[in-house]
Amino acid sequence: MLSAGQSVQSVAYSPDSRYLAAGEVGGEIRLWTERVGAPALPGYLPGHEVAGTGPISADGRLLITQEDEPDLSTTTRIWTSGDNGSPKPRYTLPKDWEANWFLTGRDGDPVLLAHHWAGGLDHTLQLWRFGAEGQPHRSASIRYTADVPHITVSPDGRLLAVGSGEERAIALWDISDPAKPVRRADIPAQAKGGLFDTGSLWFAGPHTVVTVENGWHLRFWDVSDPDHPRMGDVIEDAALRQGAMYDDVSKLLITEESGDTIRLYNLSRPARPVEGERIPAAPGSYFPAGNDELATAAADGTIDFWDVSDPRKPRKKRETVRFDRAITSLAVTPDGRHAITGSPYRIWSLGRDGRWATPELATLEGAESVRLPSGRSWLAVTTQTDAPGLAWPTSGTRTSSTTTPTASTRPCAAHNPSVCRRTAGRRCSRI
Repeated sequence: MLSAGQSVQSVAYSPDSRYLAAGEVGGEIRLWTERVGAPALPGYLPGHEVAGTGPISADGRLLITQEDEPDLSTTTRIWTSGDNGSPKPRYTLPKDWEANWFLTGRDGDPVLLAHHWAGGLDHTLQLWRFGAEGQPHRSASIRYTADVPHITVSPDGRLLAVGSGEERAIALWDISDPAKPVRRADIPAQAKGGLFDTGSLWFAGPHTVVTVENGWHLRFWDVSDPDHPRMGDVIEDAALRQGAMYDDVSKLLITEESGDTIRLYNLSRPARPVEGERIPAAPGSYFPAGNDELATAAADGTIDFWDVSDPRKPRKKRETVRFDRAITSLAVTPDGRHAITGSPYRIWSLGRDGRWATPELATLEGAESVRLPSGRSWLAVTTQTDAPGLAWPTSGTRTSSTTTPTASTRPCAAHNPSVCRRTAGRRCSRI
């Protein structure tokens, strides 16, 4: 059963029985589709992401799934999604090729970053552009040596940085033309992190690359001129903590400090973070919540909201939201009408004044991950077991329609921060 945001005083089915309309006492009408939990796809969405990338293309039309095969190999497939999220198979990657990402920061045809590895230390990257139909158009190959590769893309999709513990420098590639990647320069640093540790190499905005120096410090590099990268400032000891984050919307950099606190920085100038104040927040429990707004979550389920337009003078807003448990993720849609928290993953309605309506609009029972395609009216949900509350037909990756008819609402359009976290075992995700 899907719960409404407020008490319901009337319901009605459409003549074709495809929709259920629920009229609420607050004056809004919510529209539920007939197939809330369908369709389902085999496999799962890739979970390893960095800023400027995602398993769903920027236009929401293509998505990536992966399936584990009995021989321990992985099959990667590309699916085309219709307006209602109904998917159709588009392309299966050849043997030994895999892909986790579309470049989501660019316009035009969707571009996939494909990776080939057949064992050993030799790796190959290619950019595959998907037109309206047919096979993808492949770029020239980018080759490198790595035990554990580290790859990151600028949020605008124009630069690619590739490094490892085996390469003596980080290669900076211009991928403005995905058909012809050009190696512009080398950054004199190495990326030595472990598997799934995205903090060894990441972009903080389109013109700043961040690396870890001596295993302790965060070093910033100005790549405004990709042909001549320049060493920028350093934040000492920041790499010793569990995470760091950059929000491209607010130009806000966050590092973790002792005592369950975080430090705010203004990163409006490439590679030149300006130190601001500290605010209370547990490791990994801080989330962009809109333009110049940050949400911090406590272990008791409390969420505080901060105005961080001036990192030197953060201001706690009056509203506080209290849940029945601590949350691990939070995303607010660009129109400010809905929010998704996890886990468990729940969808919430937000009033015009930003207040959260309770109870939740829906709970996605059994969901292990949720993706929100930009500008689309559906969710991609990965589950491992049947979800009793939503009656999923089979396990796998599913699309769920959650639309309302009010005021040009885009309830499942993704909030689009460029977020990177340096993690110990945690993944860097774009929410």
